[in-house]
Amino acid sequence: MNELKGKFGTDMGQQFTPPRCFELTGRKLLLRFDGFEATAEFIDDDRIAWVTGTGREERNYWCLKSSERVYLVSFGSAGKRCVTLILDLDAGLVTIDITAFDENNSPYKETVDFGVISGYYKAVPDTMPAAERHGFTNDLDGNRFLWIFCDTYWHVESYSDGICTHLCNYPAFNGSGPYQCVKITDTQYYVINGDPKESICMIYNLKNLTSVGRSVVFETAEAPIGQGAVGKYSETVEVPDDVTVIDTEKSARQAIAFQENA
Repeated sequence: MNELKGKFGTDMGQQFTPPRCFELTGRKLLLRFDGFEATAEFIDDDRIAWVTGTGREERNYWCLKSSERVYLVSFGSAGKRCVTLILDLDAGLVTIDITAFDENNSPYKETVDFGVISGYYKAVPDTMPAAERHGFTNDLDGNRFLWIFCDTYWHVESYSDGICTHLCNYPAFNGSGPYQCVKITDTQYYVINGDPKESICMIYNLKNLTSVGRSVVFETAEAPIGQGAVGKYSETVEVPDDVTVIDTEKSARQAIAFQENA
């Protein structure tokens, strides 16, 4: 029953999560980083072969689009790990984020690294200067966003001095902590928000104020599921009582069509 539900959509009840993307199906990408390389082979719409120096794994994966040529790919790995790839096919660049869990089941970043996709970059991929790759930035400091995931869940995020303050319409989820931000393009940022129990990572597309990403806890580390939101810049830290502050019907249409407009 409901076999198609997990294939084409999310199972998280978030209406602003865009449909899964299958455009990478059949591709085999060699990803080169300083000191190691990996191959991502998209076997079909559901399975990825992840080949590193330690061996080959086949896993189910999720792919969501942040823009026309920027993809977020996420899948589980052995040892309660979650691998997330940010693939920028226009620039031939990749960010890898490997999240693991400690003895207290709390997430930590085992690897965050920046590399190139072999064969996509106009220069020699192996010698591409680090300054031309993706990299950490503090561009979000001094900004505040209201992100709406569905008509029952939204939150305000304020960024300042490397700290993200997170206020939600469910107060139990409120908190603050350090964050990391990776600049993918001039208008797209990969944001890693710290949390003692949950690993939340999103690409913010600030051209059209949409975001896609994934969230995992220890129990789901090897089976991540994508999520998405629409948003606006927020002038106040106050969390609105409802989401009539923006036209959610219009935002829903934007969330569906944003890949084509980016």
